[in-house]
Amino acid sequence: MRAFLILVLLAVTACSIRPLLSETNAPPQRLMEGWEARWGDSPFDEEGVPVWTYQDLENTAWTPTSRIISVLSSVREQFLWLRVRLPREYWSDPVLFFPRVFLNFQVYLGDRLVHSYGDMQPRLDSRFDSFVSHRIFLPPNYQGQMLFVRLFTSLPEINGIEGTVFLGARESLLPHLIQQGLGDFTIGVFCIIVGFFVLMTCLDRKNKKPYAALSFGTFALFGGLAYLSRTYALTWIVHAPVFWYFAMFISYLVFPAALVAFAEQIIGPGYKNFIRRLWQFHLIALPILVALDITGIMIIPRLMIPFRILWALDTMTLLVAGLLAAIRKKYEARIMLVGIGIFTLLSLHDMFGAPTGVWLMPAGTFIFIILMGHILYHQYTENSRRLVVYSQELEDKSLRLEEAKAELEEYSRTLEQKVEERTREVREKQAQLVQSSKMASLGSLVAGVAHEINTPVGAISSMHNTLMRAVVKLKAELESCLTENREEKARMLSSLQ
Repeated sequence: MRAFLILVLLAVTACSIRPLLSETNAPPQRLMEGWEARWGDSPFDEEGVPVWTYQDLENTAWTPTSRIISVLSSVREQFLWLRVRLPREYWSDPVLFFPRVFLNFQVYLGDRLVHSYGDMQPRLDSRFDSFVSHRIFLPPNYQGQMLFVRLFTSLPEINGIEGTVFLGARESLLPHLIQQGLGDFTIGVFCIIVGFFVLMTCLDRKNKKPYAALSFGTFALFGGLAYLSRTYALTWIVHAPVFWYFAMFISYLVFPAALVAFAEQIIGPGYKNFIRRLWQFHLIALPILVALDITGIMIIPRLMIPFRILWALDTMTLLVAGLLAAIRKKYEARIMLVGIGIFTLLSLHDMFGAPTGVWLMPAGTFIFIILMGHILYHQYTENSRRLVVYSQELEDKSLRLEEAKAELEEYSRTLEQKVEERTREVREKQAQLVQSSKMASLGSLVAGVAHEINTPVGAISSMHNTLMRAVVKLKAELESCLTENREEKARMLSSLQ
């Protein structure tokens, strides 16, 4: 944290420092053109001076090179010589700045040894020396002389000087480096802050599966760490080569995996889960490569070319998958496609030596982080909107549930009264049914009795009528028979009456 504060303070005051410098000093100058390379090692004379520094300077073995880092050797030499003619500008207390050198080296001004680092012998821990910045103090008569750099590496496929070589006055060099590295430093701090904030948000959220935010935060955090590890002024102030070594290479291995994992959350796992398998391969390879590096079996810098090939595969996979998802009219996939496209183009621009003269990858990273953050924010707002809708639905259901509960309580409270009322109604209806049954039985009984009574009465009535007719006929017969005997007639009639 103290180093960060120092860098910020120096960056703010860098522009005001330069007018205070001596008017005799020119601003620091990039020393990136006119370099020549020669593989192998020079013979030494009796005084221990390399012969290549003063003899046969026009030998065709010295070949111009536009890059002074990763000069590949077809014969796998461990020694590499570089040379360049120093400019004629004047600087008081001149200093030559090498950001990083693979791995041990010596510097000659003409045939004079002016700087030496390392014992020029193979050592396992010498790989950390590549993350040490070097300030080489030159004698006052440096102007226009030939500068020779003798490099030794235990990695023949990786040799040279990484980054930009500067030549300038000692008092103006650090502010100039801060100005030059302000872009990387700003982007690095920005990415680390964003990544840390997103990761802390993931820990605080109740969501049990915040995979998109987790992968984005990891990508931003390790991407920012990678940018800080390549800030020359920071590595100058914070002398921790082992930390910067693992910070850079682990970041290079982690942030592609985090990016692919984040893309999976946006566009899906891809054809036959290819995108998922890709970031899983990164994560499986990470501890294996770190273990191999620590044990010295295979150090990470030797895998930079395969890493770049794998990074190109990651980029092409995401571009193709993002394009297919964008065709399906997925908004987040379109944003991601734009971000990856911009980041890839600007990265390729810097990988090919920045032909425009401006390093654009920090700007590409900033744009990419902003776009990916927009995707994350869009997901957050969309999920929040859905959560609000779901909460409203829950409130409505809860209100209906409360109403049903109140109705149930009211029903429970009046249930006993209703049971009593219903019981009384049932008993009254039961009494009515019993009374109706009795009346029906009585009606049947009365009908039977009436029937039984009506049957003999009818018979008696019928017999009476028959007898009455018989008596009338008999009376008529008797009257006709007893006409002559009136007295007998009268007696019989009186007896009949």
